[in-house]
Amino acid sequence: MSGPSLALGYMNTRMNNLLMESHLLCQEAVFVEIQVHDRLRNQKLMVQVSGSFKGHVTMHGEGETEGKKRIMFCSEDESERKEYVRSSASLYASVIDMLWPKRVRRIILHPSKLSRKQNRNEKLQVLARSLGELKDLLPKSTDLCIEPRGGSRQGRVLRLDLHDLTHFQDSLGTNRTVGLCIDVAQLFVTHGNHMIGGFLKGIKEIGLSVSELHVSDVFCAGRVRNKVAMEIGKGQIDWNLIVPDLKATCNDWLIETLGGIPVFKKSKVFLEKTVNQI
Repeated sequence: MSGPSLALGYMNTRMNNLLMESHLLCQEAVFVEIQVHDRLRNQKLMVQVSGSFKGHVTMHGEGETEGKKRIMFCSEDESERKEYVRSSASLYASVIDMLWPKRVRRIILHPSKLSRKQNRNEKLQVLARSLGELKDLLPKSTDLCIEPRGGSRQGRVLRLDLHDLTHFQDSLGTNRTVGLCIDVAQLFVTHGNHMIGGFLKGIKEIGLSVSELHVSDVFCAGRVRNKVAMEIGKGQIDWNLIVPDLKATCNDWLIETLGGIPVFKKSKVFLEKTVNQI
């Protein structure tokens, strides 16, 4: 395939392993993602990337983990919302400072859950406002991205839905830029193999930029349905079909698989072989 080569990234899930894993992957991964979730706000942080790792870092920062019901970027309480934006910026900036001179290229966030009592379009406007304010508080060298999640059943404010993305783009306005991160496994579960290409083309038509793709496979067998984060090439996704559209969308792909470095390496070999054959 023509165009820039893929930049494949590794997902670190335990901060205590980051130094070792980044050293072991210094010849394997172009970037590494670290998870900076809300539970770290009140902890003493020690974030270290190996000096042998020459790539960049992306940060997964969001709040809806470890039992939290909501992310406060869409809070109806304006003071609570603004405080959450401020404290998030402070947390992310502290990690960026710790990693210097390693570059933190992107911060990726998840959308909040939508209450049945809330109007989705109004909440998309509030989400856009919060992300714009957060972007203004971060270093200009660090991009900010939002990762749409699922369909109507998952109940997120920003779904993998072109109408939602259009309204979100309109709410951002022209003065601020927030990119997208698209989870390919979630996209498969929501739209199926044959709709993925059309959805990605639709994003381009809206005018939003996809800065990063998260790639893993989806396992379905017996009572197990739509288990994501599986080894790439071992599940239900038709990679030969969708790789050309993925490559035309973005070149930074995070291999978001469970199983650590061994599964990462197997998935990396499969992706590179598939890309080279198409």
